[in-house]
Amino acid sequence: MVVDENGLFVTQREEPRMSQILLSISKPGFQASFGSSRVYLDPFEAGASQIVRVWNDEVTATVCRREVNDWFSDILNRPVRVVKMAEGYRRLVDQKLANKDDVVSFADGFPFLLISQGSIEELGRRLSQAADVLRFRPNLVIEGVSAHAEDDMNEFRIGGIRFRCAKACARCVIPTIDPASGKKNPKINKVLSKYRKFNGKILFGQNLVHIGSGILQTGDRIEF
Repeated sequence: MVVDENGLFVTQREEPRMSQILLSISKPGFQASFGSSRVYLDPFEAGASQIVRVWNDEVTATVCRREVNDWFSDILNRPVRVVKMAEGYRRLVDQKLANKDDVVSFADGFPFLLISQGSIEELGRRLSQAADVLRFRPNLVIEGVSAHAEDDMNEFRIGGIRFRCAKACARCVIPTIDPASGKKNPKINKVLSKYRKFNGKILFGQNLVHIGSGILQTGDRIEF
């Protein structure tokens, strides 16, 4: 996670350019790239401890090495740090919407976000142009169901892992950001608000919690 000088999380909401920072697996860690510039992130390296904030949660984190922090600071043109969850730290999901042992890392509030391809295609139909699923930052995309079928899902399995829908995902400004250019297109949320606004919030996709562990692979079947 990227944090500012006060330890507050930094996202595309205030830094749209972050959408153009690409991550790839480079065993045993990750490589971040922005254009031709690259930096390596080692998830196992030691570092200084820092208390950081994600929304209302204070989290114990470990700061990445100076080379990483300088690289991200140069890209964003402001002083920032990159941190990882401290070893053994557990950040709990909102206990009003989860079981007592459900945890999440640095995501907004839930470990998984699911969207159906049908929902993306329906948005594209209303926009009169293809909609990019990356705008919505899901980590699970399912096919073979109707648009917004995820609204009515409760529990299901993928790859042997059981999932439970915790709540619909209320969208912020991030879907308006083109992940390829970092530019904003307010038309996205304007169109969404015409058919996906409920009690003042644009809802698109489902936040999930998982029960048990396992391996997920592209092409796994979803079982209700």
